Amino acid sequence: MKGFPYRQMLVICLIRFSEPLAFTSIFPYMYFMIRDFHIAPDEHLIAKYSGYLASSFALCQFIFAVKWGKLSDIYGRKPILLFGMCGTVVSLLVFGFSTSYYMAFGARMIAGCLNGNVAVLRTMVGEIVKEKKHQPLAFLTLPLLFNFGSTLGPLIGGSSYFTRPKKDNPYGTNSTLSGTPIISGIFNAISAPGFGSLPDQIPSLYITTEGWSLYHDKFLDKYPYALSNIVVSTIILISCTIGLFQLQETHPKLQKRRDPFVDFGDSFLRCIGFSTPERPWHQKEIDDCNETAPLLGSRSESESNSECGEDEGGLSPVFTKGLDRAIVNQYGTNGHTAEETAGEETIRPLTRALSRDVEESPGNQVTTVQSIASGPTDYSNAFTPAVITVLTSNFILSFHAICYNEFLPVFLASPLQRKYLHFPLSIKGGFGLTSEFIGKLFSSTGIAGMAIILVIFPLIDRKLGTIRGFRFLCSIFPFMYFFVPLTIFTHHDYNSNFPRWVMVAALYTITSLKTLAQLTGMPQITLLNHRAAHVSHRAYINSTSMSIMALARFTGPMIFGYVMSFGDSLGRSWLIWWCLSMLSLFGFFQSFRMDEYAD
Repeated sequence: MKGFPYRQMLVICLIRFSEPLAFTSIFPYMYFMIRDFHIAPDEHLIAKYSGYLASSFALCQFIFAVKWGKLSDIYGRKPILLFGMCGTVVSLLVFGFSTSYYMAFGARMIAGCLNGNVAVLRTMVGEIVKEKKHQPLAFLTLPLLFNFGSTLGPLIGGSSYFTRPKKDNPYGTNSTLSGTPIISGIFNAISAPGFGSLPDQIPSLYITTEGWSLYHDKFLDKYPYALSNIVVSTIILISCTIGLFQLQETHPKLQKRRDPFVDFGDSFLRCIGFSTPERPWHQKEIDDCNETAPLLGSRSESESNSECGEDEGGLSPVFTKGLDRAIVNQYGTNGHTAEETAGEETIRPLTRALSRDVEESPGNQVTTVQSIASGPTDYSNAFTPAVITVLTSNFILSFHAICYNEFLPVFLASPLQRKYLHFPLSIKGGFGLTSEFIGKLFSSTGIAGMAIILVIFPLIDRKLGTIRGFRFLCSIFPFMYFFVPLTIFTHHDYNSNFPRWVMVAALYTITSLKTLAQLTGMPQITLLNHRAAHVSHRAYINSTSMSIMALARFTGPMIFGYVMSFGDSLGRSWLIWWCLSMLSLFGFFQSFRMDEYAD
């Protein structure tokens, strides 16, 4: 790994880790927050209002993400990245302190409008890591850190110490399972009579503890969902501060511009005994080989590497040739991780990795982007039957995946209504689980995601190839969605013959299967999309694919929020899940219209 830019990648990883915290931390308590706003006339309509929140975020990202990419070409990557993080902090605080549904709705719109960091981060990775042999590892760190953040986010949002839904349900029903506030439990245990003989100096600590506990309780009573957002905002601000003083600009035309904040950060590190690298503005000249393309530009990595005579040595043995291509295509261009498909990351401008893919033609020959774009490109024949088929599969996968991620927490949090439960078709309400349990369940997807990316994805890619692997993964979704509503009949409070662990095990199994299918299916469909398009149309088709996925993330929650509310009003809460099962089954059959397209 000689020559790998560890220092800059470490800062990028820290920023990448902090961002999914903001997105995933709201899942566990979203249902309870909307419930406490009293916006829904009836409890079964909460799903509809949850869909509105998700759609507003996706729509704003769809509109503004490309704008932020263009601004990063003008003003630089770093200022746009830091501004986006500050925008996330503002939206989180407004959301956490929201006292009405419309205030929360506006906060989600702010989050979608002010943050275009996904494209900027990936472009910076492509500009920092210039050697091809290092790119798969560099791009792999992005989804790994996203899943790591997705593990911690739901734990923060679901913690009963950081969030406290109101105990009195305005609709007259309550959750059936309760979590234990760990930290408060420790405080209560310590201050309980008979805990043990302690020194006389300790009572002052009791007073401090009791005072904090009293303030903590009063604060959460007034703002039940603010503290978790304050914690996440603090983590993001710390990452933003480190980025301000250590992350250097990567834009080729702006990287020589002096950055006084980085100079100050380097001076501080030297004062405490750390070594610092030489910054570009301290050098008299920079080799032209180190320059990279703008976010929306067309000059590619392979072209500059070829001109400079770079050795394109082999990859680490960890990566197969197919996996190398899949990783760079997926995480360097227009791919999405599982939780990104859920809505956090939408359309983004083209990156240098995509430009490199555009250049590669059969026979390992290289065609420069300039030659491709030397004249006006005719896009009238870009949408071939193969391209349309792949784009359709992409839309279907993104559509049902976002619906699962948005509405499973609603189904889990909806109160258990035993008198309306009759196997197999009569289902009203949900599992009646707490935000703490939902947070732990969703955090498990982050842990599973890291294992899948490192272990299972390479295995599927190597054993099954692209199209067969995609078909296999598509076959998982219909069964998984079908069994989601039926799992409620294993609830111990409905049927005492089932131990409590049966329902918990079933939910974790379903969540793990969904994570497996989506995290490994998205790279496959991304690669198929790349191969199906003609070399001269790949950039255009890839950007179209981004727009289609963003459209799915906007329309999915909007439509299926109504479906879920309608089904619950009829006592048929399985309606949304079996509709998703049928949709994913159609996607499975539709995958047989695709082929193992050649590059």
